[in-house]
Amino acid sequence: MLTLALDTTSRTVSVALLHDDRLVVELFADTGKQHAETLLPAVGHVLDEAGYVTRDIDLFACTTGPGSFTGVRVGLSTVKGLARAFECSLVGVSSLEALAMNGILSRCLICPMLDARRSEVYTALYRPGPDGFLELVAEERAVKPVEFLETLEGDILFMGDGAEVYGATIRDVLKGRAHFAGALSNRVRASAVGRIGLKKSRGGDTLTPLEVMPRYLRASYAAREKPRMTSGR
Repeated sequence: MLTLALDTTSRTVSVALLHDDRLVVELFADTGKQHAETLLPAVGHVLDEAGYVTRDIDLFACTTGPGSFTGVRVGLSTVKGLARAFECSLVGVSSLEALAMNGILSRCLICPMLDARRSEVYTALYRPGPDGFLELVAEERAVKPVEFLETLEGDILFMGDGAEVYGATIRDVLKGRAHFAGALSNRVRASAVGRIGLKKSRGGDTLTPLEVMPRYLRASYAAREKPRMTSGR
């Protein structure tokens, strides 16, 4: 099975092509969130490098969030259009789960953190499972870092741009129990999105393009401000 996977939830676009469980090509591009202009060319580059065309794809896998609202929308609208046009299966994957896959070899719990702005992070808690994938320990949420950190016990491996932004806070609360992944583990890899997507597909967890929905975890700034503007405050 040929799987095309992508992530657009941060400022970096990641696209990967997998043949069954084997990674064929993976691309990262720091686009400064100009995803609408760069995503399709990135997909084309990956396919060209591997010697395939879009009609060869059997499965699309895409992160559904949380992350940049615009990035999530661009990624989902693009992959939904491709899946409809080429009548392919589609799987949605959590960006936090994909990020946490960078720590799959860890012996402690894994805490992916994405900077949600407004003094919050998107986060969750996972443990490595026996099958090479992750088990969810604490549900995904948008939360103040200290509020979440104070609930954690034991040693924790942190990763993601949220862990970079709030590194000092994490160390202050958890002291020696806090561990940090390397810089290369702080970004979502499309190859991890593809691996998770392939597992879900094998379990029958594919959806139609209309069924795959974004997972924002909180309302956008525009949505929060609209009631205030309507009420005249």
